[in-house]
Amino acid sequence: MEISVSKRWHRPQHMILMAIILLFVTVIAWILMVAQSRIMMNIPGTMGLSLWKFCVMWGLMMAAMMLPSISPLVLKDVRLIDKQYWLGFTSFFTGYFFIWSATGVVAFFVAYIK
Repeated sequence: MEISVSKRWHRPQHMILMAIILLFVTVIAWILMVAQSRIMMNIPGTMGLSLWKFCVMWGLMMAAMMLPSISPLVLKDVRLIDKQYWLGFTSFFTGYFFIWSATGVVAFFVAYIK
């Protein structure tokens, strides 16, 4: 069954909700990141944090700074998915988060070795 382009591109209630979720996660990440930065030590590299704390801080920084820049891409790609757009939304966000988290683990060990 073929769906017309006009029907596929108009899901304003879902798009607004997804945009609100992305905005909410971004704001919470900024709040937590600022709170964490006030108690961090001024040490280069891993900032004196354990791997777990470093990964949490890395994830917060990633969410705070990168979610606003990928939000248009996420919302555009979700609009192109005909059905199960929540699955597309969550899988895109989850995959993006895990890839950047893995990058943070590598960055931790590189900084820790130096």
